[in-house]
Amino acid sequence: MPDYDCSIYIDNSVILKRPPRTNAGADPVIGFLVAPHSYRETVLDEFLEMARKGSDDASRIFEQLNHCTLSCPEILEERP
Repeated sequence: MPDYDCSIYIDNSVILKRPPRTNAGADPVIGFLVAPHSYRETVLDEFLEMARKGSDDASRIFEQLNHCTLSCPEILEERP
């Protein structure tokens, strides 16, 4: 899309409270903007909730959790 500076993807579970343009200030270092998670405080909490809900195969969820634990454990304490 060469005629545009940015694009926006909005998941069908998102309810916008303001026009999307008000959130269009992407981080220049990262290159995109992500809204904070509405429900859980940490990435670890998100992993555990997805496993509890059966959102995916538990072995797949815990394989990814194990990978994060070994490669970048600090991310597990960040907000999703």
